[in-house]
Amino acid sequence: STRWQPDIMMINALKDFTNIPVIYDPSHATGNKSFVAPIAQAATAAGCDGLIIEAHPNPVKSISDADQAITFEQLGLIVQKCNAINELINS
Repeated sequence: STRWQPDIMMINALKDFTNIPVIYDPSHATGNKSFVAPIAQAATAAGCDGLIIEAHPNPVKSISDADQAITFEQLGLIVQKCNAINELINS
């Protein structure tokens, strides 16, 4: 249950030590579709510059990483919420 431990703090550390955009992958960081949305939102709040999220039209049938793949509808909701978080933080 502790195989994947997303390190949100590294977003700020990388931004302090580099001048490159920090792109976060909540799909692989969690390994579980149930955690993708909240960790994507946390990474956005922490200041990541973008997200990589594994989505599939039918995640159960995905031949790669089905445990962490989300539907396109779920992806749309995550994008909306992360945009709102980003807007709030940068306003």
